[in-house]
Amino acid sequence: MTSPIVTDAIHKPERDARLYRRVTFPNGLEACLISDPSLVRRAGMQTPEDDKEPMDDDGSEEGSEEGASEEGASGEEDDDDDDDDEEEAGAGMKLAACSVDFNVGFFSDPESGFEGISHFLEHMVFMGSEKYPGENHFSDWLSKHWGSENACTDSEQTTYYFDCHPKHLREGLDIFSGYFLNPLLKMDAVEREVTAVESEFERVVNNDASRVEAILGHVAAEAHPYKVFGWGNRASLTESTLWKEGKIRDALLDHWRKHYHAGRMSITLLGEQDLDTLQGWVEELFRDMRADGVPKPDYALAGPPYANVLPMMIHTTRVAEGKQLDLVFTVPAEIRRDYASKSTEYVEELLGHEGKGSLFSLLKSKGLADRISAGVGAGGLADTSCAALFTATIKLTDEGYEKVDDVVALFFQYVAMMKKTGAQDWSWNENRALRGIEFRFKEEESAADYTEGIAMTMRRYSHEDVLRGDYLYASYKPEKVAELLDFIAPSACLYVLSDHGFDVNQPGVERERWFNVPFKRAEVCAESLRRWETSEPDAELRYPPRNEYIAENFDIKGGSASWAATAAAAGASEPPPHPLVTPPEIVHECGVMRLWHRLDDKFDQPRVCAYFHVTLPAIEPTAAAYVAADVLTLCVHDSLQDEVRYPAELASLNAGLDVVGQHTMLSFTFDGFNDKLGELVKSYFGAVSAFDVNESRFEKIKEKRLKDLKNYGLKPGRQARSLLHQLLKDREASEQSKIDALERLTSDALRAFARAAWSAAAHVEGLVIGNVTADEACAMGEMIRGTLKGGPIARDAFPTRRITIVPPGDARFATPTQNPEEGTNVVYAYYQHGVASHELRGMHLLVHQLMAEKLFDQLRTKEQLGYVASASLESLYDVYGFRITVESAFHAPKFVEERINAFLRGFPKQLEEMDESEYAKTRRSLVDSVLTMDVSLSSEADRHWTHVTNQKYQFYRGQIIASAINQTGRRAVIDWLTKNLNPDEPSCRRATVFVHGKNHPIESGDSSSPLRVDDVDGLKEKWGLHPAQGDTTTVPELQTPPEDMCKLSNTNASEILNAKRASAATGVGNQWARRAAERRAQCAAGCACLKPGGAGPFKLPRLQ
Repeated sequence: MTSPIVTDAIHKPERDARLYRRVTFPNGLEACLISDPSLVRRAGMQTPEDDKEPMDDDGSEEGSEEGASEEGASGEEDDDDDDDDEEEAGAGMKLAACSVDFNVGFFSDPESGFEGISHFLEHMVFMGSEKYPGENHFSDWLSKHWGSENACTDSEQTTYYFDCHPKHLREGLDIFSGYFLNPLLKMDAVEREVTAVESEFERVVNNDASRVEAILGHVAAEAHPYKVFGWGNRASLTESTLWKEGKIRDALLDHWRKHYHAGRMSITLLGEQDLDTLQGWVEELFRDMRADGVPKPDYALAGPPYANVLPMMIHTTRVAEGKQLDLVFTVPAEIRRDYASKSTEYVEELLGHEGKGSLFSLLKSKGLADRISAGVGAGGLADTSCAALFTATIKLTDEGYEKVDDVVALFFQYVAMMKKTGAQDWSWNENRALRGIEFRFKEEESAADYTEGIAMTMRRYSHEDVLRGDYLYASYKPEKVAELLDFIAPSACLYVLSDHGFDVNQPGVERERWFNVPFKRAEVCAESLRRWETSEPDAELRYPPRNEYIAENFDIKGGSASWAATAAAAGASEPPPHPLVTPPEIVHECGVMRLWHRLDDKFDQPRVCAYFHVTLPAIEPTAAAYVAADVLTLCVHDSLQDEVRYPAELASLNAGLDVVGQHTMLSFTFDGFNDKLGELVKSYFGAVSAFDVNESRFEKIKEKRLKDLKNYGLKPGRQARSLLHQLLKDREASEQSKIDALERLTSDALRAFARAAWSAAAHVEGLVIGNVTADEACAMGEMIRGTLKGGPIARDAFPTRRITIVPPGDARFATPTQNPEEGTNVVYAYYQHGVASHELRGMHLLVHQLMAEKLFDQLRTKEQLGYVASASLESLYDVYGFRITVESAFHAPKFVEERINAFLRGFPKQLEEMDESEYAKTRRSLVDSVLTMDVSLSSEADRHWTHVTNQKYQFYRGQIIASAINQTGRRAVIDWLTKNLNPDEPSCRRATVFVHGKNHPIESGDSSSPLRVDDVDGLKEKWGLHPAQGDTTTVPELQTPPEDMCKLSNTNASEILNAKRASAATGVGNQWARRAAERRAQCAAGCACLKPGGAGPFKLPRLQ
């Protein structure tokens, strides 16, 4: 028998301690195996399996099997103001994972007689296998083992993945393999999964990017693979003759037999086991994988998708406010797939550049565009073996839309400049250096995402380049750059011009057959073509300058070497395991700043995370003040874009500036390589301090922000959440109020606001963590204090961030979808449970762990209410709540609510019937996941920042909550549910938001009150407010983790207790006060803390 081809010499990041192996098996199966020894015991972490197990409530010992659920994520975008759920099950923990990719996708659908069958098969294989026939068997198993599963279908590949507790990878892989070896494809699941596919399609039918891609497919050559409708929906699956003849299962089986075989399969497996064991598992569990299917077709034989029709202009509409130009060019796939030369990436980097001398810089200065991107996208129609679609997407201003010919001319002028000067080796080498540094110091990502990415791209790269293929610049080929630029020509372009105001009733409008999106084809004016082909490049168009933000010094200042040295100095023969949490320390405190710092001692990364909140009482609690602060941040970003922000971003230095804390503060966030990060911090604080308005840019920024605000609620889920947060947050205004305020905002008012806000009293709280010393952090703090123009905030003048008290009963609110063509309804049921306590948070986490997967299985899988059905924690400024969200395109909100309530009524009985040992295992799994070590510097920084920004500073909160969870019995959970998450309990405090799509309008007599903007303030006043949580002015004593958790988390409780005793002995109050006294920096004479405090909120002029 032929032996597998094995490669162990795989290029990997410098700090990556994992072991890798690439294997090509004789049957054609490709595998990448990853052995991660740290999964055995993450950085020495003990778990209940390592020591005496926790006792159950009745005193009996539990088994050793873990379990946790990651289901229930809402998929919605969280507001910056929301509390981070850093103890939530699965947050940041290291899991084992497996991803399987088949190089078959929707391009293969037509031969089956069903468009969308590849996507449909992806759904159907999850419905059980011969060995494990239960439809919900795997998802139920995963819920007990910290796991999740998912899949996606693309044009030429279908990818599946799961992750789970490392100890149970072999068992999970056994279940997972059945999906591909012998799926049941049950007929009784067909109708439900057709509904699921239809629900998924309904979620994208109003997505502008998907609509444009649908048009690109529609206008492709007849019988070309690009014309296939890959999403699939009820019509494409059920209106064919084969469906009516009852042959859908036969078609599914035939599609599976042809395409799901070893020769087209790639697998990535990541576990704690050694490489030989992992390879043995693949050989054992996939030995029966068939090798008799059809090979992948050569889609290159289909030819170019737009042959003989270019150039062509397409006019179409947009769901979102705004205007956009897409310039689409067809380039040979082999240029794109030549990964070692990166010729395509070189061109897209220059055309999409946003720095000085770039196309975008010139477009922006002329007021024609506010965003640009260029290149070959991932998947879909963009990157296929037929061809690659090189697309330049330009977000146009209103003026840019009127002068679109000028925009196109400038684009081709930049291309002409590139052709005239030829490829620049220094520029290619700079890209090579940037990507090389990025790969060299690549941080870990989640196991599921990591294995999925490798599985999807494995066959593109050589064995040794399986990890670095996307980063590798090994062969400079200027002739390939020139060849690519020849395809980027006016006569070879498909021009797509999208406008929200497009007249859909004008003559000549066509409709795309699946999305029903209107568009009109037009010839490109010959005179315009001639101009675009012959005009000389504008003198301002040039190659970008050399990037001054590329890191050069990667020396580690602390790291694991310092940890080992400290242990050796203490007489230890080897360094002890790192504790779960090492709190940062206060290194500076004065009237205007509290600065926390921690020198990294475990990740060995030359990176820093530096986060700062600047509290500004001068920002009054009005929509007008919010939009002024918001536009201030946008103007600062814009002013720094060309010479600071964009080149820094290319060098992996990231900067954020946002309005947060119910617009009581500005948030500055920075992360990246420490070598040049200080320069970025200085630039941003300096820009805010010296802020002035660029009149022409102000108008364009205001125009774009108005469109963003008008588009905010286009997603019904986001619309529902926004409405609820208007009710809950004391200082939150409606989007319409913000729009009205922004329309009235003038440049003079913004200038006055910015100067007044930054000149008044302020307080900075910061966290600097990573490869940075305490002295360096203090120097950064001193620089920041030097930008402040006001004095300290009086103790009683700090603005508060408060949450309304939802009254007992059910406050019900209904609203139509913002987009009248949206078909999706949303039911958003929120139960409020009060201000934070460790016990309440533990109960919430435990209820989520027990409920989320079961709710998803009942409401989404069995009842098919909609594509989204989730249970989630809702934590706002340490006021806790629990929410159930269902999005449905097929059922009226009233019916959906009835089904949600039926589930909630029945769930306590499910727990009554749950085996005690199963409950104990689920609880143990949650404890384990809460006690998981951070996997990267950024995850540690985010964890600490959570406790700084909630102003309670309890860095051991996770361990305290884990102890509370460990002591919570099943009966206590049942009683809590009956009292607090029960639709029939009058004392429950519930607010329900209904968003009605076009197919289920609000009915007269509906018990849900339409909520008008004018109602919100009155309701807040009527309901009242919870006390403000946290206190910026005082850092309370650090709570010590319970003894049972200290051992599990490698926490030295005696050190914490000794610090407290030392504090008491010195009479300084608490250990933080002692540390602050010891580490307090001497403020320079010019420090803002020595200035008088400022006045109250700045009153913006009342503009008409």
